[in-house]
Amino acid sequence: MNKENEDNYLKSLENRAFQESIFSNLTTANFLEQVNKKKAVASNSATHSSSGSLPISTEESTNQTNKRIEEIEQYVGKDSIKINNNDLSVGTIIKRAAMMKHINYKLLTPSDIALVDCGFNCILDLTHGSLTNQHLLFSKEDWNRIKALFSTSPTNNDLIESRPTLRKIDRIFKNPRDTEECYWKSKNCQRKASKFNEKTGYELISVIIDKMIKHNSIFTLSKPTPSEADVMIKIWADIFEVLFYNTGIYVRWGEKRLATDDNDATIFKLDAKLVLLYDAAEYPVCAVEFASYAGSKKIKTDRSKLLVEAKVICDKVMELNINEENAALLNIVNIQIMGLETNVMSLNLVDNHLYAANSLKSYMLPSTVPELKKHSKTIIGHIFDLKHYTLNTADIIKQTLNDKKKTKKSMKRKIQEDEDQDEASPSLKARAAPTWRHKARRKIE
Repeated sequence: MNKENEDNYLKSLENRAFQESIFSNLTTANFLEQVNKKKAVASNSATHSSSGSLPISTEESTNQTNKRIEEIEQYVGKDSIKINNNDLSVGTIIKRAAMMKHINYKLLTPSDIALVDCGFNCILDLTHGSLTNQHLLFSKEDWNRIKALFSTSPTNNDLIESRPTLRKIDRIFKNPRDTEECYWKSKNCQRKASKFNEKTGYELISVIIDKMIKHNSIFTLSKPTPSEADVMIKIWADIFEVLFYNTGIYVRWGEKRLATDDNDATIFKLDAKLVLLYDAAEYPVCAVEFASYAGSKKIKTDRSKLLVEAKVICDKVMELNINEENAALLNIVNIQIMGLETNVMSLNLVDNHLYAANSLKSYMLPSTVPELKKHSKTIIGHIFDLKHYTLNTADIIKQTLNDKKKTKKSMKRKIQEDEDQDEASPSLKARAAPTWRHKARRKIE
């Protein structure tokens, strides 16, 4: 590790001790213990001096610290991914780092909070910018190996085939300075298009142009400064409604409830959720977070939140007992929207108790019609990619539910001899990890 990388990594005494433990197999528990002793004593002294209560003794504080350190050192992840014959699995490394940081959770920076949130949920963060800084837990060679194993290609043939061709798009923008003329031409192309995807593509163009006309201040970033609700309602709401029209996918705006499982219902606010309505039941397939601007703190907090929610959605689909082929294909895509900027991230289960999160693409909605003319096919293609991924998840859910119906019917016709058949071989599917959140919990009413 060169000096520059080492300086970036050694941000705290805890990180330094942790790095030495991983890469040099040195015993640093005593060193880390002394660091945390000092922090615990200082914290207890400050807390109890202000409250007037008796402080915890140094010995008691030391015992608590020792117990926590022992828990961290003994934790072993359930994944089997070991890079370059490392003694510790990838899941073990990222969760131990999260456990160590969690000791001082309330004092953490947004990046460290993201590291804790992803680490406790066994999420390997390969998104652009690596908001969790998990790459600092590995050598450069090991991290490159991890990326080679689990990075997702942002484009494939299925995506390209699912995009509308929009052959008549140039006719819309013959006079890009006349915004209203472009709008009505796009509506005319929509009316004449013979294929459903073509109609939707032209309608999306008309919606974007219509927003430019009616809400120009949001596109030009002029006064008044738009709020998060402005971005949701005035720009993106109609885009989502048009995109998923007649697909069985519905948009739940201001969705506030996404439970982890039946036994541990957790309230967690989401700006929007895409759900499949099938057989009178709802199945989440995508979550969306909005912001009025792309601030550094907002990027980190919302993105780690979306990665955890992608894990929850993935787990819920896996709980339907999908087959091994579909389990390998399952890829949950969530969206972070900040003003006109969109970041699309994917998450999939890659091993027992280990998920990989990747950035698929980032793009900006054009702010003027002349810009839209230059990038219209690309932008519409990106928007349709979200539809493709979301419908793939919905198709896996529907296929699984339909297979269950068929199995249930066939079981009624089974003969007694079937009970004497050999037991089925164990599933090759990876197992999901429990979900963790550092949020107040209360039961759903």
